[in-house]
Amino acid sequence: MGTLFGLNIKSVTANYTTTNQDSVIIANTTSGQIIITLASAAISAGQFLLIKRVGVSRVTIQTTGSDKIDDANSVLLSTNFAQKMLVSDGVSIWLKLA
Repeated sequence: MGTLFGLNIKSVTANYTTTNQDSVIIANTTSGQIIITLASAAISAGQFLLIKRVGVSRVTIQTTGSDKIDDANSVLLSTNFAQKMLVSDGVSIWLKLA
């Protein structure tokens, strides 16, 4: 999609692995479930990510290696327009902010 106010906005329709350049990911699940794999927290220090589901199928957000999202390996966006805001601690954890 591009950038808006300095945020890198990406729309995905298939499985995707984040980069340290991503800010907002819109997961369009009209064609089916999507798995978003987070880049290593260690190489994403201080990075904020907003991941939003748009469509009828679920989105799974999962970590890499031994990283965690709070204390879990993955989180699920199970309803249309659900979203999660995450920030990397720069070591091994993606913290849920919302």
